[in-house]
Order: sequence, then C-alpha cells, then structure tokens
Amino acid sequence: MIELVQAINKVLMREELVGASQGSLQWYLKNNLNDYKAVLEANSSARDIQNASKAFLHFCTESMDWDNPLYKECCRLAEIGMKLSKNL
Repeated sequence: MIELVQAINKVLMREELVGASQGSLQWYLKNNLNDYKAVLEANSSARDIQNASKAFLHFCTESMDWDNPLYKECCRLAEIGMKLSKNL
C-alpha cells in the first residue's frame, strides 16, 4: 500500500497539479487523488479501498481525456487499489 501512496504523491507533485487553479480539471484531479490517498493512509477496510478505487476511476473516466498519458496513469493507480483490496 505504501507504494501506491508514493505513486499518488508522485502524480500530485506534477507541475500542472501543484499550481492548479480552483475549478479546473487539474484542481478536481488533485482533490480526488488526495481523497483516494486519505483512504489508503487510514488503514481502511478492503471494501473502503475498493470503493475509493472505483470512485477515483469513475472520476477519471468521466472527466479526463482517455488519450492523455495522465489519464492512463491514474487508471493504473485505481487498478492497483482494486488489486490491493482483493488481497486484504
């Protein structure tokens, strides 16, 4: 789980997210990543992690350009969370 949190932190440190203006897609992505990370850091149940992973993936799919490498990276983060939830 630590590796997933570190991967999320890496995405959060990207220039376009650090300086995201309120209301922009990047701002919403940053908030969703922080929410996802908070669930992982709280030693949540497998169900909570699964729900957070699904919610994050839903946000990405509904809000982001599917051809964008950042979208693909975020989907990978959600998939890792889903796998983690199955192994708890």
